[in-house]
Amino acid sequence: MNNPSMITTKELLMIKPIIFLTGLLGAFLPLMAADSAPLGKLPPPKLDYSKPIQFDVQFAPATFPKDAPKEVRNNPMPAIIGGYLEGGKVTGAYAPVMSHVYHAGLSPDQYEWDLCPYGPRPSEGQPEKFNSATLRLTDTQVEGTWSFHYISAKDPSQTTSPVYELSIKATANGCGYAGTYTGKIADVPVSGDCVLAAHNIPAGMIDPANAFYQIIGGNYDVIVEVQAGKAVQAWAVAGVIGAHGWVYRQTNDSVAATFLFPADASGMTLIITDEGLDGKAVTLGGQITITPDPKIASKMFGPMSLDLSGTVISGAGKLRGKAKESKIVQARNYPLTDSLMARSLALLKESFRGCKPTAPELLAQAEQESLRTDVQPAPSEQTRYMQRLWKYGADSYSCSYIYAPWLDLDVVPNAVRYRFELIDATIQNRPVIDSFEASSPRASLSPFWAKVPKNPGKVFDRNPLSSLRVTALDAEGKALGKPQECGITRRPAFAQDQIVTPDPKVLMELALRQAYHLTNRYYSHLYLTEAVLAAKNGVKPLEYYSPHHHYPQTLMVQQEENPVRRDQYMRLLNTYVEQRNKEQFGFFKTPYHYNVALGGVAQETGRNLLNVLDLQPNSEILDRLRLWTRFFARLQQPSGSWTISHRDMLGCIGAYALSGSFFLDQPSTPWLPFLARLRQHDHDPTFRALERGLEEKAVSWVCNNMLRTGFSENVQQQTLSNDNGHTAVNQIEYALYVLRHAPPAQRDVVMATDLMRRIEDLFITWDTHPLTRGMNLTFDRSLYAVEALCFLELYALTGDQLMRTKSEALVSTYLQDSDPWHGSKGGFLSKTGYDRFLQETDDPDWIVRWVERDRELRTTPIAAVPEKHLTVTLDQLIDGIDRVVIDLALSDGKVTQALARTPTWDGPGINFYQPGTVHTRLGKAFYHSVDASGLKLSAEGLSGLVKLTLKPPQGEQLISLTAEISAKRHALRGWRGTWKQDNNQGRVEGVTLVDAVVKGPQQIFVKVNEALSGGEAWQNWALAGAVLSSTGSATGATLINPNAGWTAQSTGLNDCALNGDTFTMTLDSEVTWHGVAERTPPDNYQRSLYKTTPESKEALLAHWEIPVNGTPPYNKGEVSLSCRFLKAGTGDFPADGKLIYQTDSKPIVPGKYRLKLEGKRLGNILYGKATITGPDGKETARQFLGDVEAVGKS
Repeated sequence: MNNPSMITTKELLMIKPIIFLTGLLGAFLPLMAADSAPLGKLPPPKLDYSKPIQFDVQFAPATFPKDAPKEVRNNPMPAIIGGYLEGGKVTGAYAPVMSHVYHAGLSPDQYEWDLCPYGPRPSEGQPEKFNSATLRLTDTQVEGTWSFHYISAKDPSQTTSPVYELSIKATANGCGYAGTYTGKIADVPVSGDCVLAAHNIPAGMIDPANAFYQIIGGNYDVIVEVQAGKAVQAWAVAGVIGAHGWVYRQTNDSVAATFLFPADASGMTLIITDEGLDGKAVTLGGQITITPDPKIASKMFGPMSLDLSGTVISGAGKLRGKAKESKIVQARNYPLTDSLMARSLALLKESFRGCKPTAPELLAQAEQESLRTDVQPAPSEQTRYMQRLWKYGADSYSCSYIYAPWLDLDVVPNAVRYRFELIDATIQNRPVIDSFEASSPRASLSPFWAKVPKNPGKVFDRNPLSSLRVTALDAEGKALGKPQECGITRRPAFAQDQIVTPDPKVLMELALRQAYHLTNRYYSHLYLTEAVLAAKNGVKPLEYYSPHHHYPQTLMVQQEENPVRRDQYMRLLNTYVEQRNKEQFGFFKTPYHYNVALGGVAQETGRNLLNVLDLQPNSEILDRLRLWTRFFARLQQPSGSWTISHRDMLGCIGAYALSGSFFLDQPSTPWLPFLARLRQHDHDPTFRALERGLEEKAVSWVCNNMLRTGFSENVQQQTLSNDNGHTAVNQIEYALYVLRHAPPAQRDVVMATDLMRRIEDLFITWDTHPLTRGMNLTFDRSLYAVEALCFLELYALTGDQLMRTKSEALVSTYLQDSDPWHGSKGGFLSKTGYDRFLQETDDPDWIVRWVERDRELRTTPIAAVPEKHLTVTLDQLIDGIDRVVIDLALSDGKVTQALARTPTWDGPGINFYQPGTVHTRLGKAFYHSVDASGLKLSAEGLSGLVKLTLKPPQGEQLISLTAEISAKRHALRGWRGTWKQDNNQGRVEGVTLVDAVVKGPQQIFVKVNEALSGGEAWQNWALAGAVLSSTGSATGATLINPNAGWTAQSTGLNDCALNGDTFTMTLDSEVTWHGVAERTPPDNYQRSLYKTTPESKEALLAHWEIPVNGTPPYNKGEVSLSCRFLKAGTGDFPADGKLIYQTDSKPIVPGKYRLKLEGKRLGNILYGKATITGPDGKETARQFLGDVEAVGKS
């Protein structure tokens, strides 16, 4: 029997008897034999002919004679004929018009007649009409006959094709049947090779008298169980949340939406019509009455009667028609014997258990935190355009925040102070609620933030409850000019009530619904592909075309406990990966992506392939990912981003696809989790060094750009008008990296915490049923689960219960919004359908990852740990803008080591019209002199003086600061407090870190600025590396700076040792200068050909000069860029109004270099002095900073 299911052995013990109707236990008999077989290598299970079978036949193309009639030549052989075999009889048949699986925007759920589950796929919208179908199937051979034609979808009486008369004969060949077909189209004979695949399925054609019905209407989603033609139970849940969002909500709607409402479907009637091989259609009648508890009901979710009259559901289980005035929006039915739907009501009851009051101490904590002034980056030149995209309307805007903000208001000439007034906008005379004065128009609103009225449920509000009026004052206190005014909305710091999270016992089952649906329906074409590959005849596998296919089989393999089904899922996964890897472009075999840049390769396909590697080693996948990494390395710019991003690279184009672009630079964040995870699977020191080198450059881009400016461009996977809008997606990739994957030197937990607060402030509205925004085509609906995962990781690192509570609120919302059938939210084409848009934007991988992490934390709860390594952040210590991060090693309450860093400090200015090109600066310090001996750790907390000597990134004048720190434990591993310095003070936040114990081989990576002579700052830094074996011997020396125009060959490695808290290493290398690739003059699209080859070591530098217009994309044949947030006359543009992207370079001095490293180890962070001897024999002293990490998974 071949019957995949999401139900595991353990879960069967908890499931009602109805589940056994699926015949799941039949797969448990061969368990002992399966346990010892290699994963994915078992032969397919034998068919159980007493159970429903899905079969598919794929045909080789037919060749027609030249004199064949036009109607035949215009109606070629269908690629597939398939159907369902029950009791030896074909009960349903399909012959979709298709040549490949994927197609934008289309879905089998779009067509009410469509019985073929494959998708998303192209379709001409032509129903097939079968006159007859037979199939005689045994373990050794198969014979079948079909007669059918196509008809018009608008007028079923109109025939649109000749009659197809086809028959097949085939014999078994392992995982399918291979043979030949014969027949005719009209009177033209056809013949050729064919392949048939067959597998057991949980349920065959739908029997409307014994089915589940899903009916959406009147703001409700109703599930009815029908047995023997009668409704036996019915329940309703909120059917509009997520579809219409928050705009239409009234008081208590979000609370009511968390409950399961009783429904009375006893008056529901069914008239069933047998339509032969199209299945059994059903016409519904009567009413369904929904009666919420009056204590729960709201204006949107009150008593309701749904009139079902005239509602027709086809034999494929989809809505065919409804009465003209019907309130029914969608209706479907599903077989009772399908294991997923058999659990639907039980899972609904687990998902919709109502809400509970949020713990008072958590509400108080959230409220207190909302008064903070430092969630956004402090006002500075580099943040001057952060809030421009919040503009609402032409001249004014209404801003909505959780945390006390500052606003980008204009500085008025001759103003000495500014009066801030909070105005009640709900009263006609608009009285002043409170006021304060400050020296800057960009002062924080914290002095009266607690008095700003809260307006729940509104991220953007056309009618805010309050307004902000800011008046400039001269030295005598007189007003200067017209006051600046805007609406201001304060959102709740957290909801008063929160959804009751489903029982942990069913969380994984809920999370796997979409993976199950995809594997067993949408992606069931893999059974046929597997059989076609094995047949090796004239039939070719279907093509997939797009990267936007998730790999749900990975999740099924991970979670399935039945070895037979687990092996089967692995076989399908291997087939899928093999076929996807054949769809490639260019020398580097990269997949096609919508993304005008390369981020989609890392975010989508790359992550999917890494998930496959998590299951078991696969050299082909690893080699492909290494090849892509080499591609990324050739294109990554000195800034760390991927501005060269045209799809034709490398062959070679010297700019990105500027036509119609709305964004300035390609964020580097998608590559960070990808590269860090890839190193876990890659044991080759050279490739690991390349991966870490790209990662170092990408992190520098994040620090120099996104974290400094508070802004991360959307960069949709299609170039759309919101590409330069605020988005959570590219920001949260950095949070994922730090919290789950980053190496020790990049693991800035407080930075990730602050970033999650910023994402929360910009995009999340906390209500009983919370809402998140800031999505794009990579993370749309998935963003709920991704944000929840980040909050859960913050809880794991700090023990802060509020983080866990926020995480559970987002996950519970995600699960409540999930369709009980396909496990995702309703698609664009149908509220009950599953389409291409869901497939692109809602990857079930994220919700499964959350459940896995939740299980780990329930099994091993977070606990306090000894304070041996603390990292504390002194926020806005430098000029009221930039932070200092201090790592402390402690013993018996005393500081034994301290390391001070300034990750985002780059001094004044940021060049908006030459975005992101600075990677580092000459002489920029990796760390600063710090004396933390005055700090003491006691039962009361961390307190004392810390003395800092800071070297600015621009300039040589050292800055000395002394700050008094007072911080207390917050939660189990968190620290919060304040720093004081003269008359200033600010926030201190920290975390007690648990340093990983590195076992087995370990690789050292340290970055050295100005490691080489000559070149620009972005060229002469180097990443030095070596591998220490478990015996202590060192090998695998590397020296690298990707795409800098030089390479190095190691000639010696000595004195490499980690002894306690000290580190030494001496590395000798021979450096070769390869230069920078020349470009041809740019065309009208700003594209230039590089005079190089894919294997060349020359640096590739992007260059473009384009005008900026308000509307894209052309200006007299030139490319223009639409960046509407940039303003003329504000310093955003140069005098000529052009945006310029360019990077200067100089030759590196080639020859022999010696790097002698002597330093310390704090946890797993390495830092100290690098003595560099260049080709001229002279010595120079530089800093180095890096870490030691395990080779492979630790």
